[in-house]
Amino acid sequence: MTSSMQKLLELSALLKPRKSCNAASTTSAALKAAEQQAEDLRISLSLKQLIQVHESLISSVQGNITFPVMVDAEEEQEVSAERSSANVVVESIVKRYVKDPNEIQLCCDILLCSTRNSNGNSNGNSNGNTNSNSNGESESPKYEYDSQDVLLVVQYLLTIAKRSKRESHDDIPINAALTLLVRLTNITVPLLLISPHYDVLLRDAIMDASFVANDTSGNDYDHGNGNGNTTDDPELMEKELNQCLALIYSSTVQILSSPMPSSAAKTNAESNSSSHSLTWINTIVTTSSTIMTRLLSMPALHKTQNEGKGKCKEMILACMHKLIMAILNAICYYSTGNMEQREALPVPLVVNGKTTVLMRPITALLLPALLEEHDKDEQKGGHGNSLVFHQRMDQLWQFICNLIDSNSERSIDANKRKCRSWEQAAPSVASALLCILAGKIHSLPLSVPSHRLSIDPNLDPPQQEGKVAMIHHLTFWEFIQSSLHSGGGGVGALNGSDAKGMKGGGGFSSKLVNPYQDDGSEDSDVDQLVRRRAIHILSCVIDTEYDNAKVRNGSPSSKGQSDLWRVYNQRIAIWKKYIMCFEALEMEVEVHLVDQVWSTVVELCDACVSKVVDGAETGDNVQLSLPQITWDWVGALFARVLLSNSPTLRKLGLFRLFLGSAGIKADEGALESAKLGVKNQGGGPKKDKNKGKNGSKLKPEPAPISIISPEFMLFCLIRSFDSLVSVGTGVNFEVNGKTASHDLAKLMSPFLTRYTRALFDDEERLQCFMEGILSETFIGGTRARTLVLVLNSIVEAWNGQESTRVHLSIDCIQKGVAAFQLLCDTGSVVFDYRQSLLLDFARILSFSVLPDGKKPDPTLILKTLALYPVSEEVSEITKFDTNSNCALNSWLTSFGKAWSINLAAACATSFVSGDLLSYGEGDENGLVVTSNLERQRGAAIAKLCVFSGSLQSNSPSALLWPAINKGLSRSAPLGQSSIALTTDMGQRVARAIILLENGCKERVLGGVGHGDLVLDKDGNMLPPSIAIEMLLSRAVNFTLEQLRLVSICNYDEHNLVADACGGRSTKSGEFANHFAILINQLMVLKKSYPSSVIMRQSLNQLLQSSLDAVLEVQYTLDRGDGNCSVNDAVKMMKSMAIIYGVLTVGAELGANTDTVEEEKEEANDSITMCTAVLALHFRKPDTSANSKVATWQVKAMTSLFEHSRWGALMHLIPMAYKNASASSLKLREFHNQVIKNAIDSVNACPSNALPALFEATVSSARESFDMFTDEEKSASNTYAKNIGRIIEALFAIMRDTSRNPVRAFMLNVTCSLLFQPRLVSEEFSSLQRIKKSGRRPNMKVDAPILQAFRKLMADAGVSKPHISKYVMSYISVGWLGSDSDKGNVGMNAIPYRLDIAKLLIHKEEKVEKSAAHQEGLVKSYDEGDYAILPAGVSQSSVVRGFLIVFISKLPDADDMNKEVLTKLCHYLILWLLDNMCLPLERTANQLLTTGSTEYVHKIRAWQALCMLHRFVTPEIATEVLKKVFDGMGQLLHGQIRYWIEVFTIQISRRNPTIFVNIFKNEIKRCDITQQHMSSLMIIGGNLFAGKYSDVFLKDITDNNAIILRDIIAGSVPWLSSTQGFCRAIAQLLVHKLIPIANDTMIQSNDTFFLETIAQFLDSNPEMIRLRKKQSAFFEEYDVDAACSPEGMFSYALDDGDESDPPHLVDILKRCLVDVYKEFKTSEIPEWKQLEFEMATLSLQEPADVEMDLSLDADDVNDEEKLVNFQRKILPIDTLNLTLENQRQASLRNAAGRTRQSLIVCASLIEKVTNLAGLTRTAEIFAAEKIMVPDAKVKKMDNFKAISVGAEEWVDIEECKEADLLPWLKARKSEGYSIIGIEQTSSSKCLSKVQFEEKSILLLGKEKEGIPVEFLQVVDKCVEIPQLGLIRSLNVHVSGAISIWEYTKQMMAQQN
Repeated sequence: MTSSMQKLLELSALLKPRKSCNAASTTSAALKAAEQQAEDLRISLSLKQLIQVHESLISSVQGNITFPVMVDAEEEQEVSAERSSANVVVESIVKRYVKDPNEIQLCCDILLCSTRNSNGNSNGNSNGNTNSNSNGESESPKYEYDSQDVLLVVQYLLTIAKRSKRESHDDIPINAALTLLVRLTNITVPLLLISPHYDVLLRDAIMDASFVANDTSGNDYDHGNGNGNTTDDPELMEKELNQCLALIYSSTVQILSSPMPSSAAKTNAESNSSSHSLTWINTIVTTSSTIMTRLLSMPALHKTQNEGKGKCKEMILACMHKLIMAILNAICYYSTGNMEQREALPVPLVVNGKTTVLMRPITALLLPALLEEHDKDEQKGGHGNSLVFHQRMDQLWQFICNLIDSNSERSIDANKRKCRSWEQAAPSVASALLCILAGKIHSLPLSVPSHRLSIDPNLDPPQQEGKVAMIHHLTFWEFIQSSLHSGGGGVGALNGSDAKGMKGGGGFSSKLVNPYQDDGSEDSDVDQLVRRRAIHILSCVIDTEYDNAKVRNGSPSSKGQSDLWRVYNQRIAIWKKYIMCFEALEMEVEVHLVDQVWSTVVELCDACVSKVVDGAETGDNVQLSLPQITWDWVGALFARVLLSNSPTLRKLGLFRLFLGSAGIKADEGALESAKLGVKNQGGGPKKDKNKGKNGSKLKPEPAPISIISPEFMLFCLIRSFDSLVSVGTGVNFEVNGKTASHDLAKLMSPFLTRYTRALFDDEERLQCFMEGILSETFIGGTRARTLVLVLNSIVEAWNGQESTRVHLSIDCIQKGVAAFQLLCDTGSVVFDYRQSLLLDFARILSFSVLPDGKKPDPTLILKTLALYPVSEEVSEITKFDTNSNCALNSWLTSFGKAWSINLAAACATSFVSGDLLSYGEGDENGLVVTSNLERQRGAAIAKLCVFSGSLQSNSPSALLWPAINKGLSRSAPLGQSSIALTTDMGQRVARAIILLENGCKERVLGGVGHGDLVLDKDGNMLPPSIAIEMLLSRAVNFTLEQLRLVSICNYDEHNLVADACGGRSTKSGEFANHFAILINQLMVLKKSYPSSVIMRQSLNQLLQSSLDAVLEVQYTLDRGDGNCSVNDAVKMMKSMAIIYGVLTVGAELGANTDTVEEEKEEANDSITMCTAVLALHFRKPDTSANSKVATWQVKAMTSLFEHSRWGALMHLIPMAYKNASASSLKLREFHNQVIKNAIDSVNACPSNALPALFEATVSSARESFDMFTDEEKSASNTYAKNIGRIIEALFAIMRDTSRNPVRAFMLNVTCSLLFQPRLVSEEFSSLQRIKKSGRRPNMKVDAPILQAFRKLMADAGVSKPHISKYVMSYISVGWLGSDSDKGNVGMNAIPYRLDIAKLLIHKEEKVEKSAAHQEGLVKSYDEGDYAILPAGVSQSSVVRGFLIVFISKLPDADDMNKEVLTKLCHYLILWLLDNMCLPLERTANQLLTTGSTEYVHKIRAWQALCMLHRFVTPEIATEVLKKVFDGMGQLLHGQIRYWIEVFTIQISRRNPTIFVNIFKNEIKRCDITQQHMSSLMIIGGNLFAGKYSDVFLKDITDNNAIILRDIIAGSVPWLSSTQGFCRAIAQLLVHKLIPIANDTMIQSNDTFFLETIAQFLDSNPEMIRLRKKQSAFFEEYDVDAACSPEGMFSYALDDGDESDPPHLVDILKRCLVDVYKEFKTSEIPEWKQLEFEMATLSLQEPADVEMDLSLDADDVNDEEKLVNFQRKILPIDTLNLTLENQRQASLRNAAGRTRQSLIVCASLIEKVTNLAGLTRTAEIFAAEKIMVPDAKVKKMDNFKAISVGAEEWVDIEECKEADLLPWLKARKSEGYSIIGIEQTSSSKCLSKVQFEEKSILLLGKEKEGIPVEFLQVVDKCVEIPQLGLIRSLNVHVSGAISIWEYTKQMMAQQN
């Protein structure tokens, strides 16, 4: 028997669109026809439309339905409580109403299908039975159950429930409302709460069905009107409602309490609960909220309450409020599990911090329902529930206060704990609640936190039982203010915040995002959301307050309006203006629209400083509820621009702010320097001209700069500028109607200086600002370049006001010292910037004082001084040292002279004794390894003694020597056996030596002991005193002993050393570093005491004995079996270290010889000794298990041995060569050994030894050049091979050197060595000899210097200009040759001519300063001849700068060697013309892009030709001029054309006859461009009528008649040219040439015409005026200056660092304009001339527009009268308060409108500008998405400039051309129609094509269109009708037209 449910399913199936027919249905043709007919009649119905259809279907079969008796809900509690399985719940629901088992199974299968399987499959068929095949496997169902079936089953159950009878009332049907509650409790709510896979549409339909079924008419149901025989028991109704609400609330709270998965496993508090997904939790909350709101709207539930018998409505409202609080607590706080267990730990919940979705049910459903019911009650006059409503609002307000009140220490519940994401969740929740509540609870009395005051101490707001209105709460206003700052640093950013993304000057957190696009990341942009909500809240409050104020104070238009009301009215107007400005700046991204806001911003700034009329002064009772606007509010407004995601907007905001157009008074000096001429800035207007009606202002005054808060300056303005440093601080904005370029950096500096000075009168704010500047957050988060500018500007504020002092706390100075120390330690700041920052810091300290006269801690003083160590590389006192020492000395002096002196002496003594800084763990063997802290502290103490010693009459050395003497007293001097020192004694000696070393570096110790070098009468330096000599001897002896110990790495006590030196992996490096430190100490002592006698004698003896010892060990090992014992290795290592040490201090070989013979013998022995040392190598000792030496020690000793060996050789090799009398052959053999060993030792040497290896190699190389005779150099290539091996060694050493300053020094020395003129000349001569011999030179062998040059330049490339600078400075001098061979100047450059030609157009990149080229760190080296760059050479022109200097030093062509002239100069000229200057076919008619490679090559090539013009001799002049005129015909920029004209003028002056013969033909041409003709006229004007005309015309007198006639004939037609400048120059030429040629042309028939023309030109006043200006210009034009290095680099540079000279055409145009102005104003009245000038100079700045600020009351609501810009209203949807789901949101664009189903496919387009324009168009017309070839394009600046932010609001997806065809086919399968914009044989007119709704617009390439392979998938090709001649449109324009046509058709269809 067929069940009722089965029948319903069969009927319902007829309503479904048929997807396929089964086999049985296809057998009958008649059946097929019938089905087809039925199919045609079917329509697609939504689920909500199906509800009524299903009701009819159920009614049709209700006769077959058995209605069971319904039992009480309490009897089913056990079943309902068991919710672990959806199957159990569904089965219990169905069994309650259905008794047939098959029907129960069928209903369960249908209800669970969406839950079990997403595709809707079920394991039951339509009969409710499971079909199985012969194998027992289930067969597929005949059709899939879907949402329609589920809805049908639910309605079926609801109908049964409605017809059911209760046991207690079997004769009377229950009330309709009661029925609804029972069905909700038993069916709807349980089903919806356990079905996570029911989609939103189905859930809504089920709820609709539940409530719609209640409204079905019939006699058995009562709708609250009292008709019918129904049960109306209030208690029963309340009971059922209570059960329903309890079920909803408990289920919702239970799922809200779901712990995080990680926490669920760790806690036992809720062992039975499981974690749920956020989506499912949100679904449950939304469902519960929806049911409650719908219950509240049921009239039947309100009946009993009206009769006073029930509380249904109040029960629902109370449950709503409880649910609101439960949701809020779950979002903001952790759960504590079982509240009875006090020891339970808080448990993180899934919903913690998830404000984006979980607040929507509150803001969209629950809260609006609560407020609406309250409004309804008030409208009806019922106030019974007002108290309950107020209590609920107050509870919500208290919850909000706990969220927003950062100063509150209280908590709602002691057991609650804030969630981890509290910082984002709290403002988000609070702002969402206030968006709904602000307008409603505006005037309600709310609780005031006990620790908070009113918004204004002068006001006494009305209170009710200690409560005040929300508008009077300070907490509320602080929250709104901080919210408006969110994403922009905030007003509290100074107090410990990281300024949101400021690390390294990094990116912004205020990046605009589309709030309608949910990418799955919750709370991804809370800052923006809170900010927008805050302005919405403020708008609601202001509007409500305006309405309330009118009620409180009477009608604003009444006659009794008080002055206070007028002021308050204006205050409301100011707030409205503020809101409109904020909304505009929040939403607007276009520069020209943002620029309209500034006039209103000026008013806001003016309002910040305007005085408020107080009610007490007027005696009026008007209540000033709104606060006065302050800078903190306006600062948030500025932050929207300054912290915008658009760099252009940030630049605009800063530019307007600096110039005074944005409400802050500008500096007149800055404006004058910017040539802006802004009036009335810096001083207020006169009072009598600035008052309107009622005493109001006619024009707002810019506020003083001091109004800006320090927080805003630090974390908004400076941060904004810092973000622009990487993209450039240049701006190009319009001011006064003119667009000019400006540099924000130049405007920023005086602005900061002026601001700092403005704070001098406010001690507290000045201290706040300076402490913010010195904070670790600011210093560590700002780019170095910005820091330098900021500190320089701040320090400049004290210039002339040195008496002003700023209070800085000790904590502030400590943080500043720590921050600068970190910058120095990390090396992230380059040397120049570091010095500038430290100098400014020292100056700031010199202007500071400590509060209450405190004295700083000595440790702080020393840490500060440690920032200023004396550089080890720089030996001379620098300007930085002088200035920083002066500032630090001033700082220390401020604490008192006596205090400083006592401090210095005490610090020095306590440092040595270990009281100031405790000793580290020592070593029993006597090795003392000093730490970095000890060395830094010693350097600081030495500097402190220098400063303190200068305060008294004694020398600073008097403060150091006692401590040094105390420390060295126990150390043995040289020549005596060492005394065994304890650990503490050894460290004391080491610290004394640190003081001695730093005292020498500070130049207070040295000479005779006190820093002064004393000479005898013969000029010899006197030795130090005996006492000093003894101390030096002790110090050197101890240091040498330490060298012995460190050299053997303490092999026998390595366990103890391990503790001091770290792990084994670092021990080797530790010993190597300490070894280098000891050597450096010896070097410092040697430099400081060069005249020491005792040391020299002892050291020489020690040197000789050590050399004997090491050679003895080597000899023994060579004679033995080669095995080395540990003792031999230790002895060799110690001796080698001593040799290096004593040589460093000044020991010499042969210093004790007396006779000449002894000296010669000693010299030969020196060579032998050095050869023996070269042959030394460290023999590794036995490292077996029984050996005492460890493997790491052997490695460390090997490294130190190489360091010592090459360090010793660095000193020994110069000694060996100094007095060498050995044969050249022996010397060359020794030199070869040095180079060979150097090459072999590069990899074995530690990094610290490479400088010594380099010095030794250079010393030998320098001597080797004189070891070869001229015959040897000519006979073979041995000399060249020697140079090649030297180059190989030096390059290998440089390659392995890791320290950039050291490598730069090596490079400098290498270039000076290799590129000296003598070597370059010798290499050129060698190449010439090889060529003459007929042999082809092998450039790698025969030209090593040339190969080295090319390698270095290749390494330099475009990114390392410091390399090319060293190379070119020496090689350019080497090319010129030596002074002894002046006749062959430039001959050496011939082999390099191709390199020179290419380098003349070379351009280096702009690179940030790095350690590689910090010249301040590189040790100076001045040996050798080198060239100097002229002033003005930019970083990108270093190479060609040296080449230009080289060319300028070549002699003139007449004095030059002919070979140099032809092979070098002529070659360069012709190569540049042929390869760079002549037009290319593809670019001949295209204007080059400024800054492009081709543009750079052209302009630099023509500049180089201008320098080479001297060498254009008659032999090549004709060829050159023809090529020049060919190049002149190109379409070129004025900058390039300028240099073409200069070059042409110069070569024409040298070859006049040749030029004139070509020029006369060129000027007669009729096919040349206007540009070409203008250049010809400029050249002709200079030569024939300019300053060079007399000489030039004289040179061509032989052919004067013919030539001049031809030139006049060519010039006369241009007298009527449409180009004014060509016409003007033609007039000048004709006027100049006709008189000269008059005698010759008198016999011609042309005489009459020429005389007439000449007479007119000579007498016309306008022509005379024009000719006078032009003649003056040509007379002053100096091409010779432009062709010099100084002149060429003196021109301004454009943005690409290329020369930007004033083009002659532009100058002549200005001349014409001046002449026109003179003519127009010469004959008009004086008053009219003044008017003309005023119109020209009128300002267009918005701040200067006069306006009446007095407003009538009615004007406050008139937006057009309030502001002069278009208001941008924030759409309410952007506040994320609605319930729109993700699917619905994805169908809307940023404006809230439905997206069109149009995809713009731009994957074939390449140009960024077209892609940007299409993106903007696609966003405007709400396209679904746009496809681009590369998604990275949206990050490009030129894209952003054109798209104006559209990329943030429209979906941009990437699809490359290679992937486009599969993508198109995939979209086609999805139902999209592909429309190609292309002209084909089958294309149709655009206006005649009907677009499908789902369409893809395929756009082709810019030139080729759509390729053929893509046309095959195109459905239609359309073309745009054209009426003009040009047969193509820009692809962006074509796309925009097509998008609009699609949009127009879709709009027509909707209408």
